[in-house]
Amino acid sequence: MKKKPKKKKPPTKQQLIEKLRKKCVTRAKVLAKRRDGYKCLYCGVGKPQRMIHSHHFYHEGLNKHMSADVKNLVSLCATHHQGGKWMRSNSGFNFHNSPTEAKEWFDKTYPDVSERLKIRSQEKYTLDMSYWLEKEKELLELEEMLDRGIEDEIENSLMASFTPAENGDEVIENEVNKILDETLTT
Repeated sequence: MKKKPKKKKPPTKQQLIEKLRKKCVTRAKVLAKRRDGYKCLYCGVGKPQRMIHSHHFYHEGLNKHMSADVKNLVSLCATHHQGGKWMRSNSGFNFHNSPTEAKEWFDKTYPDVSERLKIRSQEKYTLDMSYWLEKEKELLELEEMLDRGIEDEIENSLMASFTPAENGDEVIENEVNKILDETLTT
């Protein structure tokens, strides 16, 4: 006697909301990489030399309302995101192993963005289906603007490129020199 196949249960409302949130996060990550020219904001190296990741500056688990915000995503090469291609490194700087240093770097390099993100992280939202549908619509509009190359509209949107503080190049140069010094002394 053959068993009847189990009927698949329809997804719950919360599962549908989470699926839409993840879809928005994926779209936001692609837009952040496009915004940053597929280059690491920390070292400037990009595709094809290194794989580029999108890192949530404010953790998406603690700040779900910011998980699909393009401004909350930082493009990083694999080395500076996790320390290597396959796993996090126990030596050298990367955003996952050195969150305090990463925050200090971000605050110095992008003070305006950092301050806006800090304020946004303290806001409270009801993360229902309508929130994520509105977020999806916003991301689709940003994507269309990018595809059409409408620079003025993009500048006024959330897609405006991160502009380093005046000493941003100096900060990056200091970090590169620090890495070189560490490499030479080892």
